[in-house]
Amino acid sequence: MPQQVWTAQPSGLLDYVNEQVVDYCRRPAEVLLGAGWASIVHPDDVPQAVARWTHSLQTGEPYEVEFRLFRAADEQYRWHLGRAVALRSPSGEIVKWLGTNTDIHDRKLVEAELSVAKAAADAANRAKSAFLANMSHELRTPLNAIIGYSEMVMEEAEDAGFHSVVRDVRKIHAAGKRLLELINAVLDISKVEAGRMDLHLETFAVAPLVEEVLTVIDPLAKRNANNVRLIMDSEVASMYADQAKVRQALINLVGNACKFTTKGEITVKIGMRGTEDISFAVTDTGIGMTPEQTAKLFEPFSQADHAISRSFGGTGLGLAISRRFAKMMGGDISVETEAGRGSTFTLVLPLAVRAG
Repeated sequence: MPQQVWTAQPSGLLDYVNEQVVDYCRRPAEVLLGAGWASIVHPDDVPQAVARWTHSLQTGEPYEVEFRLFRAADEQYRWHLGRAVALRSPSGEIVKWLGTNTDIHDRKLVEAELSVAKAAADAANRAKSAFLANMSHELRTPLNAIIGYSEMVMEEAEDAGFHSVVRDVRKIHAAGKRLLELINAVLDISKVEAGRMDLHLETFAVAPLVEEVLTVIDPLAKRNANNVRLIMDSEVASMYADQAKVRQALINLVGNACKFTTKGEITVKIGMRGTEDISFAVTDTGIGMTPEQTAKLFEPFSQADHAISRSFGGTGLGLAISRRFAKMMGGDISVETEAGRGSTFTLVLPLAVRAG
């Protein structure tokens, strides 16, 4: 057979190798038996192979280890996967170990190349995130000045009775505020990706936080003629987490539900998940999503599809940021959805978030 095959005694001493092993290493079989196998294994891999073999002998568990085996044809060590199982008598005693060696060298080279490429991609992504974080920070200073001065001009124009000027300046102010929201979102996602976002943990009551979120979202809900209903478990009292990030995540979830639902029902249900987690479930009767749309839902700068982006607007950053915040606090956001029948987004967080 083409496979490298070997057997060992119950004690672990090698007592047979087939012709494939002999031809591969160009060593006589008698040289390889007993402890002679170590002469064809890379010296750096012998300790690991021995330790794993000793474990299998002591426990009877299958043997599996990756090691480099000498190939005489080109005088190089190539990666192999060694496996062996114990053959037992009817009474359960080990009578023989049957093993094989499989050349996995090409696979290991590909894995090494992928690892290097991944490290380079991660470094590039961190550099990109750091650049975006710095750029966003620099953009906020002049933009805040534009917003501030537009507010001053609006007040003065109103006092002077220049109503047409007020309308124009109000548009500048609204555009500035929208741009600031976008820049803040980019700054948040960049800080998280660059590892520069910190948690500020504190104990706070959940009910007032949720009421604040619903107050913020109320104008959007009314704009689309939606009814928002809150269901809160009486067991939920307070939690220890980053209050600002919990608030922002909930605003994003409830805001999306209101944005993608018209003349429908939004239900915010809050309760305990076991004894250590708290669940915030936001259910809507809106447009829902297909599996293909759901697959890219939490990717930054990505919405379900271009048609939705054109119809509803947005940057596609809200859900990405919310999920990253959730994971920073040891939780996650999941979704259940069906096209045309609405969605349920569930934020689950520890009742007491651990620092670090």
